Amino acid sequence: MSASPHRDSMPGPERRQENIVDYTLAGLTAASLKMKMSAQSAFNTEVCPEELIFRNLQGQLGIIGTDGRGYRTLELGRTDIVSWGIGPAFADGQRIILVGFGHGIAWKGQPKTHSFIYDRKSGEIEEITLPDLPAPYTIISCLFQGEERILFGSQVEGEMQLFSCRLDGSELRPVTQPGQGFTYGETLSPNQKRIAFHAVGMTPDDENRYAIFTANPDGSERILVDRDEDAYCFGPSWSPDSQWLTYLKCPFKTDPGHDTADIWIARSNGSEKRSLTTAYPHVFATGFGRPPHYGNGSNMVQWSPVADAITHSRIIPGTIPPWVWADDRPDLDHFNRDYRPEQSCGGAQLCLLHPSGEIREITPAVERRWDFRAAWSPAGDQLAFIRSDVGGPGQLWVINADGSEARFLTIGEDDLGVDHPHFMPTVTI
Repeated sequence: MSASPHRDSMPGPERRQENIVDYTLAGLTAASLKMKMSAQSAFNTEVCPEELIFRNLQGQLGIIGTDGRGYRTLELGRTDIVSWGIGPAFADGQRIILVGFGHGIAWKGQPKTHSFIYDRKSGEIEEITLPDLPAPYTIISCLFQGEERILFGSQVEGEMQLFSCRLDGSELRPVTQPGQGFTYGETLSPNQKRIAFHAVGMTPDDENRYAIFTANPDGSERILVDRDEDAYCFGPSWSPDSQWLTYLKCPFKTDPGHDTADIWIARSNGSEKRSLTTAYPHVFATGFGRPPHYGNGSNMVQWSPVADAITHSRIIPGTIPPWVWADDRPDLDHFNRDYRPEQSCGGAQLCLLHPSGEIREITPAVERRWDFRAAWSPAGDQLAFIRSDVGGPGQLWVINADGSEARFLTIGEDDLGVDHPHFMPTVTI
């Protein structure tokens, strides 16, 4: 059951007349959005089909149209790169930042990383030269307005810190300082005035307590939004008016595998915090596929770019995942799970959650099926997500934000599965 906050504290139309939306259809119907896009394209020479970029389980990147056509694996010609990640896109829709990982364990900050600008029209990549990096492991997360400055995280002496600089590497500035915790999950507010992030290990007593913060892009006016003695506060996502955050709380003391979490919201200054769910119904840790080809990683919530709608992978009560946390050994690989498909039951469906606590089902709840990793389209009219039946690979699906027209797109190279979908902005030629 969802919490029912006092009406006066709701961040809905009653409080934000400038953002009046029809939540039932995530703000706009799919038909009306398609009409607007068609009208816009009438003034353009040519508009490329809307496309998604994703990772396959071999570490490569793929692209496919939302109509299921145009599938291709990116052949980027770098033999020193063993896997790829997806960064922010430029406003022109033509260029996107990619990160390449060398050999080593990424979550330990071991591999050498390289950053590139990929041009969707030409298929060429250009390496971003950042000569003054404080460490070899660096992840670019955000482009600031004007697209000449970037925000990135870099692991310095075992602690992930945030920095900003120009695209040519000049004007390097620290955003977080040594001793302010292992910081990542950073995201820029839609109005570009604040960043939000989570951090852990601010003091020796905080080794296992994630907290949510906001700050100015230069690191000033840092505010603690939420910290809980008994739960991780993790994965902030901004509301479209830049006033609110949604994030997850996982009870790490009783859930060492971080399987599930509650969904919370708070104002960006830390006020009016409240839970939108109870009893931890959101899938937090994902484990899918089967040995030796399996995927995992945290399943975040995402606020719609246009409406009061938050993605939610809601578990069926009594669910047991196919990959079970191993209590009998230490976690040495950041996964630590055993594959037990015969024990698995339940599953997870994709829902949208309103800040009032109202829930709308987007996909049906199907036994032994998991829908997760939801990502919004820029217009807020569609959602991409990963679907996996027990023992099956990750399948890429797209669905309209009102729950209509669900369509399967791909399961990637050699049918081994895909993960981490991102919509790419429309490209005008």
